This record gives sequence, structure tokens and C-alpha cells, in this order.
Amino acid sequence: CVVSVRESVGKNFRSKSNIRFNSRRDEEKPRTKRFENDRIMAKIIVNAKDTIMGRTGTFVAKELIKGNEVAVINSDAVVISGEKKLTIAKYMRLRKMGAGGSLKGPKFPRVADRFLKRVLRGMLPSRERATGRDALKRLRCYVKGGPFTEEEAKSAVTFKHRVPRKYITIKQLMEALN
Repeated sequence: CVVSVRESVGKNFRSKSNIRFNSRRDEEKPRTKRFENDRIMAKIIVNAKDTIMGRTGTFVAKELIKGNEVAVINSDAVVISGEKKLTIAKYMRLRKMGAGGSLKGPKFPRVADRFLKRVLRGMLPSRERATGRDALKRLRCYVKGGPFTEEEAKSAVTFKHRVPRKYITIKQLMEALN
């Protein structure tokens, strides 16, 4: 915007009425998109079998924020560290909060892949921001190998974590909650 002020002398000068705003479209900078068209987005496949949920989630969230498409396979075999009874009690309590016809929630899915997607949603920026919405759209979770061939599944990113002594898998948690 270009601001022009008409100079006047004496009692006729009013600062607000003499300021004129001109919008010139040719002088404005062109808007650029967040991701350029020439940038190639990578497709990343993550094998989540026997991996700790938090560590896998942080890797996946960072890749989503970078703009990559991420597919998580074997999402039912993800490990939640901690004592089984305490973990089951925690999610049972959260599920009962949203039970009884509550329209507002919290709502926890009963399927392993959707449960993991909801956990990963919490690691992304807020859903009201475009980065978080777009990142969640680029995430896919599959219970088994998904639509990928064996060669693609073998080339998937794997993590070498030490499995904790006390843990529960998402599959065991879903069976206990249902």
C-alpha cells in the first residue's frame, strides 16, 4: 500500500482525512506457497514393529512437518512402555470420560491403527494451523503390511530400540479395552 499525505496549511489540515490509501496490485509482492512446486516430497515407510511409541512418534511427526508423506506399517505391534495394569487403567479412565453419549469427548478409537494416528496427532502442531492439518493428511497407518509389496516393506525405516521389561503392545491394549 502506498500512503500519500496532502500537505495543507492552517485550520483545514486534519491528519485522518488527508491520508489516502492506494492499493496497487502491481507493486505488491507475489504470494509464495509454503512448499515450492519443484520440491519433491519423499514417501517414507516406517516399520513400527517392536518400537517404542514415543520415539517412533517423534520421528514420524518431524518427517510430516518437513512435508514428507509417511506410512506406518505394523502399527498394532507398537510398544507402550510401562506396567500393563497402569496403562490399561489410564486408557480405560480416558475412554470412560467420553462414554455415555458425550458429544465432546475425549474419544479414543477401538482400532490399533486409528489409535496410533490419534497419538501422532497430539505430536503435531495444532489442528487449527495449516501445517498440522496438512501433516495429518499425509499420514497413513496400517495394521499389517498395508498396500505395500514385500520389497517396499523390507526397505522400510526400522528402529533398533531396546524393548523395555515392562510394556504392552497396542494390540494387547485394544483387546483389553474392548
